[in-house]
Amino acid sequence: MDEPERVESEDAQEPFTRRHSRLLVILIVGVIVIGVAWMERHRLSYKEGTAHPLVGTRLTQVRLEPLEESAPIITEEDFHGKVTLINFWGTWCPPCRLEMPHLIDLYKEFRGDSNFQMILVSCEGSPGQSAKKLREMTTEYLSQFDVRPSVAFDPEQVTRRRIAELGLSDFGYPTTIILDEDGVIRGLWVGYRNGLENLQRALLRDLLRQAQRNSKTPP
Repeated sequence: MDEPERVESEDAQEPFTRRHSRLLVILIVGVIVIGVAWMERHRLSYKEGTAHPLVGTRLTQVRLEPLEESAPIITEEDFHGKVTLINFWGTWCPPCRLEMPHLIDLYKEFRGDSNFQMILVSCEGSPGQSAKKLREMTTEYLSQFDVRPSVAFDPEQVTRRRIAELGLSDFGYPTTIILDEDGVIRGLWVGYRNGLENLQRALLRDLLRQAQRNSKTPP
């Protein structure tokens, strides 16, 4: 009696085991598909800077106040003839603080090129923050680095509003914009991901090579 019962029990379990095997295969395939999709999205996100809809648009109506209060206001005229990296950031922003050392490295790498400039636009973290407090916090934070690019502020968000008007509806921190020597946007990134600076470095090199060729071309 025991033997037939055991055989019957095994026969009953077999479909159950096959069913679980099929479920396991489906689960594994699903994980692979999701992983491939994530990697594809991640890969494309690295390209978004040079494929952003605003690439090819001239940045105008800029008004930035330099850290040195006696220095002149920065406008779009200051971008002409220079490959410019502009970074909107805040001392209160964790991704900004994560990105900043990489920006400083980019500045060290390219600051010797007369066709290059970098402007760090320090932004307020809360409504009503005084300009004095913002300047103090910015200066204190940047003091940890041995070199410092040009630093500016965007009072009343004049420049940020202009960028939003051009079509950047998801303005966040940090936001990095790279302009060519004509003040035209060639790269735009919202947020920071590890390794993003490598794409920015490649774009800067291309634009600076082009600027150097242009400077050697007779008028």
